Amino acid sequence: MIYVAQLMQMGAYALFIPSAVYYVKKKMYAADINKGQSLVTMAMTLSEIFANLIGGVLLDIVGVRSVLLIGVVIFVIGSIIVLITTKKA
Repeated sequence: MIYVAQLMQMGAYALFIPSAVYYVKKKMYAADINKGQSLVTMAMTLSEIFANLIGGVLLDIVGVRSVLLIGVVIFVIGSIIVLITTKKA
């Protein structure tokens, strides 16, 4: 399962990074593109840190099954938010 997860992550990363670059290019002035890329990278890093910390605490408190269920619920809510709030570039 770890190999399957890693393969899926490779595909997701390959789609996410170019789309983040495209989004920054379309939404920011040309002079601020480097700053935009830095902000995207900072946001990704901070979200990974907080997710790992919160996931570890939840794992200690409620167990594996509950953490997986919470992850699925957060994924569904996030997907709905993305679908509602995104516009075509």
